[in-house]
This record gives sequence, structure tokens and C-alpha cells, in this order.
Amino acid sequence: MIMKNIELSLNFLYLPLAFCILSMYSCKKESSGNPNNDPTTTSLKITSFAPLGGEVADSVTILGVGFSKTASSNKVAFNGTQATVITATDTSLRVTVPAGASTGKITVTSNNNTGSSDSNFIVGPVVFTLAGGPPLGYQDGTGTTARFSGVCGLAMDASGNLYVTDANNNRIRKVTPAGVVTTFAGDGSTSVMSGPWGVAIDASGNLYVSDMYNNRILKITQVGVITTLAGGTAGNKDGQGTDASFSWPKGLTVDASGNVFVADCNNHRIRKITPAGLVTTVAGTDISGGFVDGDVSVARFNFPSDVAIDASGNLYVTDEFNYRVRKITPAGVVSTFAGAWTYTILNDPLGITIDASGNLYVADISRQIKKISPTGVVTIIAGSGENGYVDGPASLARFNNPYDLAVDASGKVYVTDWSNGAIRVIR
Repeated sequence: MIMKNIELSLNFLYLPLAFCILSMYSCKKESSGNPNNDPTTTSLKITSFAPLGGEVADSVTILGVGFSKTASSNKVAFNGTQATVITATDTSLRVTVPAGASTGKITVTSNNNTGSSDSNFIVGPVVFTLAGGPPLGYQDGTGTTARFSGVCGLAMDASGNLYVTDANNNRIRKVTPAGVVTTFAGDGSTSVMSGPWGVAIDASGNLYVSDMYNNRILKITQVGVITTLAGGTAGNKDGQGTDASFSWPKGLTVDASGNVFVADCNNHRIRKITPAGLVTTVAGTDISGGFVDGDVSVARFNFPSDVAIDASGNLYVTDEFNYRVRKITPAGVVSTFAGAWTYTILNDPLGITIDASGNLYVADISRQIKKISPTGVVTIIAGSGENGYVDGPASLARFNNPYDLAVDASGKVYVTDWSNGAIRVIR
């Protein structure tokens, strides 16, 4: 009887011990099958990613569930091209767009599970905001904390600083490459400038501004000294300095010799101002609604809005209500470079700029940014055509009355987005 009781007691001791041994074995086996201690019972799912598009080497954040916390244990592909995972949690991955990636789904494989994005990641140019944004106002600051009202003309100096005409605020604003916005000239009073519209910069850093409602062209030095280069009354008179007259001068450009060319909008003419302030008419007459190619003495424009110049001295004019970009050679011949009597190609083209390769960039009323090759081929590089304020893939981005442009040496295109009060960048 005593022995039987001893055996029963031993059995009660052995049973918990055996249970512990089995539990330890089970835990060890489970651990060895999941070395990252990841939640294998959670199916992998991609819930979102941002941004919605980008170019090679851009950073993308993928959100979801079921990822591995160990970066190397997640396999991410952009339309089948493997990407590098930089950081990882079980709900977030940060990756870079790989070389060779193309537009398509993002897939993630981890812990023997695979998930795919519902929408495509768009590989290509993107639009982002450098400074400003709704609502309109006046505020210096950095990035989207700054406010503009009526951003219009745009020029870039050799250091990459942008100079913007803030028309409704009657000021010239400066935007650094880092997006820091300051007031460069003007105090808001119409006596200093009223509706500053176009802006251009010469090799010495002097700015030239079309003071539209005052019908004059201003010169502003790098220390902010403002003088009148030409004009000051409404009219269409050629002449010296303030003896000359303009009617709503808009876009302008400067050549290598310091000559300023002006789109004199309501006079339907292109005017030239020498460094000494002598104003002459390059092309056009004051007859409205006209369209004539040919010699500058007979050529007609219909509310020219802006002008750009290439390295050979050819002028390119956005002829707004003729839906065209016109070309004026140094020999005085006017021709149609792009566009026709249909707004499907160019729709009220406004601002224009040119890059080192001779490509033109135009903002028009279709809320799109268009590129015109040296042979006159027109393509859309940004803007869905829908009104709004949306950054992201260039083809999906939305503008609200884009007006003027500048392009840097790397090919980035900067755009003044008038009704959004923003400086946008196409990269």
C-alpha cells in the first residue's frame, strides 16, 4: 500500500515535468520555423503606398499588415522589378524605386505570403509644391507656410533662386531652392508697382518687371533699387525711356546683350528696350484679332502673352488668342512654330520658357504644361487637365490656372500656379 502511494506521487510529479518538456520542444520548434518572430497567422496585405508615383531612386512608403520586421526578409517588387527595402516594421516598409522599374503593381512577399497593391505605382515625372498653396494671402515663410496671391511671372538666377511676381500683393518675392520665401521688392502700394506681371533676369542679376497696370517696365538691382527703364503711360509709342508707352505689357525676356523684349499685350506687338532705355517695335501692329505670318512689318498677333529667346536670337511668342507659338527670327521673319486654329494643341498659351537643348515649355489654359521640341512636336508633360490642386504623378497632377515657367540645368520645370497661389515643380 505504501509502495502504491509512492508510485502515485511520482506519477503526479512526472506528468507536469513531461508537459513542460513537451511545451519547451514545441516553443523551440515554432521559434526555429519563424526566426523573425513575425505574425505568421496574419495574411499579408498592402493597404496603401505614397507617393503614388515617382522616378528611379525615389523613396516610397508602403503601408499594410503581415510584413516582416526584418528588412531583408521582405521582398518588394515594382511591376516585377526587385527593390531594396531600407526600413521595416510589421505594418510599414520604406523602399526605393529600382532601376528598370515600370508602371504597375507593387508586390510584397514575406513569411511565405504575398500581397499586391490595388492600384499601379506610376513610374515617371512627379509634381510637387516648392512653396505656397491655398488659401491665397501674403506671408513670407518656408515651403507651404508661405502665401501668395496672383503668382504670375517667374525667373531663375544662376544660383537657382526664383523671382516671382506676386501680382495681387504688388510685390516681387524670392524663393530659394530650399523653398524659403522672402519679399524682394515692393511694399504693396500701387505707386511702387501695380500688378507686376512678367519678370526676367540679366547676367548681372538685375531684374526687369512689367508693371502692367502702370504700363511701364521696371529695373530692380540685386540690392532692391527700383527705377523705371521705359514707359509709364498707356499707348503704343516708340521712343526713349519714359517717353515711350505700352498697353498692358506682360511677359518679357533678356538677351545676352541686355536688351529686353516685351510682349505688349493690348498693343499686339513685341517691343524691344535697349540697356539705354530706347524702345522700338520688333513685330506686330495694334490691329486686334489679327493673324499674319511673314515679315515683321506686316505680321499680326492677337494678345501676345509672353516671350522667350534662344541662343541664336530667335524669339518665341505665346500668341494667346491665336492658339499658337510664333517664332521671330533675327532677320525679321515671323512664322508659326506650333499650334493651329484649334485649342486641342495649344489652348490660350500663356507663359513660355526654353531649355539649353532648345525645347520650349508652355503653360496654357487647359491646366496642362506642354513641351514643344525643336521640331515643333507638342507633348503634355504634366497636368490631368482637371482643375484642382493635386501633387503626385505628373499625369495625375492638377493645376488651377498655371501661368509662367522656368527650367533649371537638371531639367526641373518650375510653374507659377496662379489660382492655387503655389510654386509647383515638375521633376
